[in-house]
Amino acid sequence: MARCRWGFVLAALLVAVSCSSQPSAPAWRSFSSAEYGYSISYPPTWFDLGSAGAPASEHYFSNRKDLGSAVQMRPGDVSVEVSADCQSGVSRNAVLISKADLVVGGIPTTRYVVSASTIEGPVFMAVATVEKRPSCYRVLMLTRSQGAVESNLADFDQMLNSVRFSSRSAPAGSPVPTVAPGSS
Repeated sequence: MARCRWGFVLAALLVAVSCSSQPSAPAWRSFSSAEYGYSISYPPTWFDLGSAGAPASEHYFSNRKDLGSAVQMRPGDVSVEVSADCQSGVSRNAVLISKADLVVGGIPTTRYVVSASTIEGPVFMAVATVEKRPSCYRVLMLTRSQGAVESNLADFDQMLNSVRFSSRSAPAGSPVPTVAPGSS
């Protein structure tokens, strides 16, 4: 009889443990560039697109595996570019939607969300530049809809929060920090 009770207790514990444990969220993926001296994490459902035909100092991530260029973007598509050459990435006709002060890789910076008109139609961006002297880095999220930038902003900020810097072997780019539209 004692064996039956222990068997019942063990079975009840196993059921309780299996019912109470929730599936863990998939871990974020990581990318590191020894040449350009940074690492960044990106959502587990996104894809590492490499340089996508751009200069080696640029690296792309997207929620769409076959995204070849911004022209091919659909309203829900998101592309994040990390550039170790630090161009501002915000056009003169951009309209400021919001901004937030963040710390990226231990360095205070500002992340802007802007909209702009292009020949291909409207684009929405979240962008931050980080001056890690003597280098400068830009992280830019590009979408075709305001809804896509807003629904992916928490992930973008988490990507920014994941950035870590090391030494780099490639020449440093000329710093050109991002400034808010209309403040030049």
